[in-house]
Amino acid sequence: MQFPEQITIGLLFSLFAYGAILGASQIVAARHRLVGLSLLGARNPLRSYLLGSTLLLLAYGWFFGTRGYEIFSPGPAASEFAFFLGLAFLAALSTALLIPNLTRKPPVQKISSPQVSLGRGLLTGSRGRGTLYLPKGSTLPPGAAICALPGLGEGTRSLDPLATHLAQRGFLILVLELSNLKYPDLLALIPSGVACLAAHPEVDPQRIGVLGVDLGADLAIRSASGDEQIRAVAALSPILSLQDPVGEAPKPGLHILAEMPYLQGVRWARATKGLVSRLASLEHFPQDRPCLLLWGGEDRLAPQEQRAVPEGQEMIIEGEKRFSLPRSPAAISLTADWFQERLGG
Repeated sequence: MQFPEQITIGLLFSLFAYGAILGASQIVAARHRLVGLSLLGARNPLRSYLLGSTLLLLAYGWFFGTRGYEIFSPGPAASEFAFFLGLAFLAALSTALLIPNLTRKPPVQKISSPQVSLGRGLLTGSRGRGTLYLPKGSTLPPGAAICALPGLGEGTRSLDPLATHLAQRGFLILVLELSNLKYPDLLALIPSGVACLAAHPEVDPQRIGVLGVDLGADLAIRSASGDEQIRAVAALSPILSLQDPVGEAPKPGLHILAEMPYLQGVRWARATKGLVSRLASLEHFPQDRPCLLLWGGEDRLAPQEQRAVPEGQEMIIEGEKRFSLPRSPAAISLTADWFQERLGG
């Protein structure tokens, strides 16, 4: 086989390996529910199994069915094939990791809640914004209210199902944006929201709770420790003890693909870097007020054995992941019942 023919068969081998590896990655994504590796999403693993199997069959059928003579003739050395295989592997892995970042859209529900602004100056010179959920009808006498924070990078819409359900239970809910505020300005976010709720004519200042998800949960715990006006705290998927010995947030590994696309995971890790240790939510855990700590049983970023939580405070919702937890019917119902027992409706 001449050199040009060797290059040709090598490139064709790379194309074959690309398709085969991409197909195998879809089968792995379906098997382990890796949303960050699946081209079709992890909600319907059967589609990923079918796509992966199809890619594998097409790749093998095309390459061995059309290039049999070149394959079994003296050709490129094993080292040259390893080079082409390496190129194919990098290309297939990049495709599987990058496409979910372009196609994944978090599920949200459309609502007609009015947007409210906390105003300039309440957040140490920054403008805070949020969504206000009002219960139907009049709430006289003033009722209970909850100030909530979504997960980092999730947006206020991610709490639509939970906030809507709480409003239906009679709570007035203010969901704040977890914006790009830096520490220590972040510490003023929830107190500003609580002050906004306390001044609302339909809110009883003695019946205000806070709720957070992910880093927002750690911020809710920390804020409750210094604000006596907060009567109850619900923390969904807090980070808590996930910092390493030098106090840094966890670096995203392959386990993060079960929760989000890889590039989003990199941004998540960078944004939380240093904040976990500075918030020190475990050190500031409120001992004199009720606090609910809720995790998903499939949370890959906070495996159960790594959690250091006060005894009797932790509850698990099986089958849920970190960022799916606020949309879980079981978690929504449990959280609403918990707040109703502590604050009333």
